[in-house]
Amino acid sequence: MIGKRHEYDIMAAVESQHWWYKTLHSQVIQAIQKYSNVQQHLNHLQHIHGTQQISDSAPFNDSQLIIAERNNKLSILDAGCGTGGLLMALKQAGFTHAQGFDLSSDAVAHAKNRGLNAKLGDLNHLSQFAPPQSFDVMINNDTLYHLTVDQRIEFFKSCLSLLKPNGIMIMNVPALDAFKGNHDLAVGITERFSKTTLLPFIKRNGFEVIQARYWPFILSPIIWATRVVQKKMRRAVDHSAVYKSDLALPNPLVNQVLGKLCAAERAVSLTTPWGSSLFLVLQKNNHL
Repeated sequence: MIGKRHEYDIMAAVESQHWWYKTLHSQVIQAIQKYSNVQQHLNHLQHIHGTQQISDSAPFNDSQLIIAERNNKLSILDAGCGTGGLLMALKQAGFTHAQGFDLSSDAVAHAKNRGLNAKLGDLNHLSQFAPPQSFDVMINNDTLYHLTVDQRIEFFKSCLSLLKPNGIMIMNVPALDAFKGNHDLAVGITERFSKTTLLPFIKRNGFEVIQARYWPFILSPIIWATRVVQKKMRRAVDHSAVYKSDLALPNPLVNQVLGKLCAAERAVSLTTPWGSSLFLVLQKNNHL
């Protein structure tokens, strides 16, 4: 999507409301709350002392103060932050030490205009971004396909270096070729991933996979049918045609319904067999 300023303008305008972005951001925040270093420490204290389970859903009490302290302590990097929608969501959730970078000057300009800590940066030079063991959490959403296989190896190596011991890496990638469509062509998605191919690669490069989930499963028949129609229509048009992304905000009622369906799906812990995205939570191996 680099160089397509209009797509970044659309992204910046809709990502705080769009059902897809809101679902992704909620998943990221939930994963941080569940798996981060500080949360693991809180759970350990709860186990030792037999106190009330410390969670973000508990009534406001001492545990909530501890949670606020957790959020203040976590150091988070969004590698490929786009126009800053996730950084804003993290800020609103109380995470005060979140920063990001992106290769697009258009995207970074939008993020800075929101008052967010974002700068220009390149996934291929990640090791130069900060000293080793700087971050509790690293996030990389929908940019892995920009890298070659060799570049991905170096990327994961750099992530291991930048993460603190037991730090977590949260990723989202486009999934399964059956869901390839006009959006891929519009924003430059060159590859879709599957658990079968991606998870072994991740494990070989130093991470443990603690969550891997296709989504949105409940909407996948609609998405698949739309992609099939798009594919048939592409065959009938000139190869030089310009395609639109899926970033535009749907009708408010439709947007609300789609968001609620995704929230319901997330609330039910099912192993989903397919979906147009693959959400991953990885952990740096203890010995690294």
